[in-house]
Amino acid sequence: MNEKTTRNLLTTLVVLVAAGLIYFLALNVDDEPVPRQSANSQTTPAQEPVETDGKIAGSFTYPGESIPSEMSACVEDSVTREKIVCSEQQIKDDERFIYGVGYEVTVPAGKYYVYVDQGDTKAYFNGYTARVDKEDGWPDYDNNKCKSEYQPIVVTVEAGKTTDGATLADWYYEANCN
Repeated sequence: MNEKTTRNLLTTLVVLVAAGLIYFLALNVDDEPVPRQSANSQTTPAQEPVETDGKIAGSFTYPGESIPSEMSACVEDSVTREKIVCSEQQIKDDERFIYGVGYEVTVPAGKYYVYVDQGDTKAYFNGYTARVDKEDGWPDYDNNKCKSEYQPIVVTVEAGKTTDGATLADWYYEANCN
């Protein structure tokens, strides 16, 4: 074999190897673009969205003949007492709720107090109202228990779950326990 033939064979071999490599790479390429990385960045695999919010639901009550239509439930942080959100509308004609009227609010997972704000009065979900569902009728106030039983109950919200039963009914706490 002369030098020219050897060179042609080597060139052909290089071209065939390159073509085979290009073909192999083309078969293994995804349609998605490859993200560019800076020297300090790291790529992570795509993750499914993680649900971080939960819900609080409960009944409205009111010491009158009907529940005011403008009534809404408000949620405040149990530590800072900062108002987080108020319900936008009442849920009506729903058998889950006392008197068929209630609320549902979406909040980040955490610990909260829930109340109705009616001007000068806040009706919290507390130990007094928690007993309403367990007893026949409304229990009487016990002024000796104002510091414990009538204080707001912390409602714990878990991501992706609804915490039910936060009845807003203690309209007389401020009058009877202050």
